[in-house]
This record gives sequence, C-alpha cells and structure tokens, in this order.
Amino acid sequence: MKKSKRAAAAILAALLVFGTAVPALASETAAPAVEDTEASQKEEVVYATLGSDGSLVSAYVVNSFPGGEISDYGDYSSVRILNTDDEIDYSRKQVNITSDAVKVYYQGELAHPVLPWNFTLEYSLDGREMSAQEIAGQTGDVEIRLAVTKNEDCDGSFYDDYALQISFTLSGDVFSGISAKDATIASVGADKQLTYTLLPGEGIDTSITAHAENFALGEVSINGIHLNLNVDVDTQDIKAQVSELVDATSRLSSGAGELLGGSEELRDGASGLLSGSEELQSGIAELDEGVQALSDGLSVMGDGLDELYANSSSLVSGSRQVYTALEYIDSQLSSMSVSTDALASMIASAEAIGTAAQGVLAAVEPLQSQLENAGQLMAMAEDIVTDAQQANTNALTALGAVTSEDPNVQSAIATAKTAIETSDRCISLIYGGAAAIFENVSNGAAALTASLQQLLTSCETFQSEALAAQEYVEAMLAQLDELKAGISTLADEYGALDDGIGAYTGGVAQLVDGFGSVMNGVAQLASGSASLLEGSGELTGGASELYNGVAELCTGAESMANGASALNSETSSLDVQEQIDTLLENIGGNMDSPESFVDERNGTVSSVQFVIRTTAIDPPAQPAEPEPAEEPQSFWDKLLALFGL
Repeated sequence: MKKSKRAAAAILAALLVFGTAVPALASETAAPAVEDTEASQKEEVVYATLGSDGSLVSAYVVNSFPGGEISDYGDYSSVRILNTDDEIDYSRKQVNITSDAVKVYYQGELAHPVLPWNFTLEYSLDGREMSAQEIAGQTGDVEIRLAVTKNEDCDGSFYDDYALQISFTLSGDVFSGISAKDATIASVGADKQLTYTLLPGEGIDTSITAHAENFALGEVSINGIHLNLNVDVDTQDIKAQVSELVDATSRLSSGAGELLGGSEELRDGASGLLSGSEELQSGIAELDEGVQALSDGLSVMGDGLDELYANSSSLVSGSRQVYTALEYIDSQLSSMSVSTDALASMIASAEAIGTAAQGVLAAVEPLQSQLENAGQLMAMAEDIVTDAQQANTNALTALGAVTSEDPNVQSAIATAKTAIETSDRCISLIYGGAAAIFENVSNGAAALTASLQQLLTSCETFQSEALAAQEYVEAMLAQLDELKAGISTLADEYGALDDGIGAYTGGVAQLVDGFGSVMNGVAQLASGSASLLEGSGELTGGASELYNGVAELCTGAESMANGASALNSETSSLDVQEQIDTLLENIGGNMDSPESFVDERNGTVSSVQFVIRTTAIDPPAQPAEPEPAEEPQSFWDKLLALFGL
C-alpha cells in the first residue's frame, strides 16, 4: 500500500508541474514579452501542428536567450527575430545575433521536423472506419482511437524523459454518452474536457466512445515537459510502516484462518437446520393429510349418526310391538289347560271309548281353534322378529360407520352395540323356541285329530291306541308347560331389552347433539394444520437461503484465507529498499538538464517544451438558402408605392 501511495504522490507532482507549465506555454506566443528577465540560459519551445489523423504537418521552434552575442545551431528553412529589430544572420545551420535586449526571441521553421512521439488518431461511425473528412458532420455512435508510441527516428532521450498531457474538448452540443476509460473527465461549462497523462517512457492505446450529432472536433492539445522530480523519501519510515504491514498481514492470515473455521462450523449448523426444517415440513404435511382424512371420516360418521337417529324411532316402535306380542302369547298360553283326569277315565273305561269318542272329538275341536289362533300369533311374531332383526342390523351397520376418539362417544356406541346384540340373541332364542313348540303342538294336534277319526271309524282299535294317545298327550302337555315358561321368561327379559333400546335411542340423540362440536373442533384443527404447513414451508425456504448465504460466506472466507496467506508469504520476504529504488527510478525521469532538441551542438539548455496541436474537424458548411423571388407587382401595387402607401 505504501508503494502505491508513493507512486500516486509522484504522479500528482507531475500533474502539478503540468498545471504550472501549460499556462506558461499558452502565453508564449510568436511575440513574447521582453520584460521576462528571470531566465539566463537558452530555452526552446517546440510548436508542432498535426493533421486530424495525428500525422506531423509542420513544426517550428521559439528560441530565447539573454541579450548579447548569440550563437545557435539548427536546421531551419527560415528564421526571424520576434521581439527586436536586430539583424539575424543564418548560414550553414548557424544563427548569429547581436542584441542589447534583455532577452531575445527568434523563431525557426524546422526544415525536417521529427518529434519524439508518433501520434495516431482514427475514427469510426456505427462500427465503420472513416477518415476525418468523411466523419465530419455525421450523426451516430462514434469511436475516436488514440495511440502514442515512441518514434525511433528521433534522436535524444526525450521520449524517456518527457511526460505528455493530452486534452480533448468535446462540445456538449455535439457529443453525449461519453465514455473514456483512461481519461480524466472534467466539465468546462457545457463541454467535457478529457485529459490523458503519460509518464516518461509510456505510450498509450485507448479510445473514446460517444454519440455524436453533426460530428465536429476541436483541436487536440498535447503538451510535453521534462519530468524532473526530486523526491525526498524517508526510507526508514517506510521500512517501519512496511514492518507493520507485514505484522498486520500475518495477523490477517491468522484471523482469516479462524474466520474460515468458524464459517465452516456455521455452514454445518445451517445444513443441520435445513435438514431439520425439511423433516419438520414433511411431518407437518403428513399431519395435515391425517387431519384432512379425520375431517372426511367424521363427515361420513355424521351422516351415519343422522341415519341412525332417523331409524331410532322405528327401532323403538318395533321393539314395543315385539314386547306387546310376547305379552299376548304369554296370556294366551296361560289360559290353555288340559285335564289329565279325562284321559285316565278314558283309559279305565275302555268300554266307553266309542261313546266317549264324540266327546273327545268335541273336546279336540276347541283345541284346534286355539292352535289356529296360535298360528296367527306365530305369523305375527315372525314379522315382528324380522323387523326387529332388520332394525338391529341397520343399527349395527350405522354404529360400525361411526369413528371417534371421544370416550363418551365410544362408550355410548359400545353400550348400544351390546344392547342390540343382546336383543338379537333374545329374539332369535324366543322365536326359535316358540316356533319349535308351536311346530310340535301343531304336529301333535294333527295327530290327535287323525287318531280321533280312526277312533270314530274303528272303536275296536281304541284300546290298543289309548295308551299311546295318553303318552302323547302327556308329552304335549309337558312341552306346553315349557312353552309357557319360555314365553313368560322371554316377556320378562324383553322388557329390560325394550328399556335398553329406549336408553340407546336417547344416547344416539345426545351423540348427534355433541357431534356438531366435534366437527367444529376438527375444522379448526384442519385450519391450524394448514397454517402450520405454510409456516413450515417458509421456515424451510428461510433455512435454505441461510445455508446458501453461509456457503457463499464459507467460499469467500476460504478465498480470503488463501489470499491473506499469499499476501503474508509475499510481504514477509519483501525487500523494501529495493522496491523504493525501483519505484523512484521508474517515475523520476532524468534529473539532469535537458539537451537541445534543435541541434546537439547547442548542448544542454535551460528547458525544452513541446506545444502540439491537431487540426480541428469542422462539419461541412451548409449551403445558403436562396432568397425567395419577389412577386411581380400589380398596377395598383405600383400606384400605391408611388404615393408611399
């Protein structure tokens, strides 16, 4: 950094020299003032004119001396004194003047001018190369290319000892969008001044781009001056500061390594955060899907509960009908009675069988009527049992569609299922027993009737069949007693079942009432789950951006660590004194007085300066517009003009 500061200081000094030299050159015209008495040695100011392409057109030198006997050398095509009337003698490339003036100026036109630099100016419009004459007055995107190289045909060390200042003035009425990467751009009113500074021994190859309207370019000003910088450098101070720089780069390298390690740890943490956020988002997505499935299932459950509640009244009504029918059957069976005494009498009095057959038949006929009534009751019971079983099946199907985690709901459902299953078993048991008993009774009654018919037709066989009939009747009576006991027990148990069905339907009503609250809660849960899923997505996106940023930080820290290490390695072996000497040698120029540009026989002179101008590029003149022809006057116009009207 100290090296760059010293280089900048030297360049700034050169610019300050130019700042004082250019006004002096500008004021030094073909007739300088004679009051200047400070100089005591010869001074040369070389004025050169270049074409618009940079080629040399002509050059002359203004030489100045203290008054007295003057002898000077130079290859001129003509010479003349500028500020006195003294005679000037020029012969064989030698000038002789005798003058009493304090200072004498004479001008000599160089016969074969050669400048230390080759200048090239090229132009293009919209990408097409043009000469200065072709581009004049054109409109479009232009490029002005400037090149300065060493002229090997020029003797002396002027190229290596002289700095140049090249200035372009671009009119604000012509140019816009100006770009010149190597120039210093300054505003001069509405115009832009572009300045290029070339240190001794430097050339340049650059360009200016802009948009032009009616292309025109003023003179390019080039000033050259001997760069003689006497720089006093405190090398010890620089060495101390460089030592501080070396220590700082060492600390920088160490800190950059620590920064790299920390950034890598931060990157690992950001990677873990990103992975965790992605897993969290995946889990929340699964939770959201489950909540949505729960909501859908509860909707189906709600529909099933509504259907179950709608069928509850049918279940209660059917159960009541079953209970009423059982009570009726029980009452009817209780009223049925058969006397065994009549059978004993019939067996003991076999001889009276014939006469008693009609009485038996008369006694059997009421029993047949009762069996027909019982058959009707059994048909009614079958319909009731079918309805009850269907209602139980519908209830179990509806309860099976209900899914809930609510303990109250689950308890109510379990109670209802148990009651229904108990009802179904009881109905199957009662109906199955009643049907078997009725079938036996019916079969027995049919057999009894057939026996009586046989008894009537053949009294002879009555005695042999009486015992069988007695046994059969006793068996029938035993089964009838069992039927009575079963029906009575069934009626008693079904009362409890009927009460349970009533309680079950009440529980279904409560379940339907409470299910609305469950649905509202699930809807809120689904909304919260969706918001949580959206938030987890934002978290994952933020974690991803954090990881990418930390990865870039880690890459930058690694580059910084490598650069700091390389800087430390280079500065630790830096030879400060050698670098200072090389720097001053490159920018200082020749510290001695310059040699004469005109003729080496003049030896060293006080100063040599170059003032160079290019030919301006002017747009072609616009043709004058023709004056409009006068319209012919009529008679009345002439008459009015005659009277001044």
